[in-house]
Amino acid sequence: MQLKTAETLVEALGKHPGIITPDKDLFIDLLMQIDVPESSRFYERIPGNKQELTESDCSYSLSLRRVLRNRNSERNYSPGIVKRALDALASWRGIYSSDVLTRRLRQDNEIVDLMQACLEDFSLLAKFETYDYSDPNKLTVTTRPVLVIPGAENDEQVMEWEEANTLYQKGKETLKKVKYAKIL
Repeated sequence: MQLKTAETLVEALGKHPGIITPDKDLFIDLLMQIDVPESSRFYERIPGNKQELTESDCSYSLSLRRVLRNRNSERNYSPGIVKRALDALASWRGIYSSDVLTRRLRQDNEIVDLMQACLEDFSLLAKFETYDYSDPNKLTVTTRPVLVIPGAENDEQVMEWEEANTLYQKGKETLKKVKYAKIL
């Protein structure tokens, strides 16, 4: 990925509310190492990366998961039966999956419209985790997707999509499971 594109994506990530301040150097370097060739694929995976921060009773983790090709998003996307079954299984088990979330993005026509209207070629899907240790008996973990569409950083639709796909866990109990598409 070219430097200007990486800088644009990380700058947009830095404007995203509710997350830690991203380490610009770390993420720009990481994005510049990603090969994002012309392709009909919707996304490219971003290999292992993580920024961590600990403050008093909480730890935070921010990682980049996918580079999304805005022009390859399509309205009225419908995954096959196997992928829908995997999505339902992940939802039932309370599993956070970037693959499932990329399919959910493609199924949301309002998000697709934002991506297609974006002047940049790429968007980002990141993962933000909060580990709350304030209750000594139970660890509370919040796992939230972070969707970065340059120019739409505080868009209400993006925030609603993220909230609908946030997973809350306390101890081993799942408090709210991710809402995935029905199997059929």
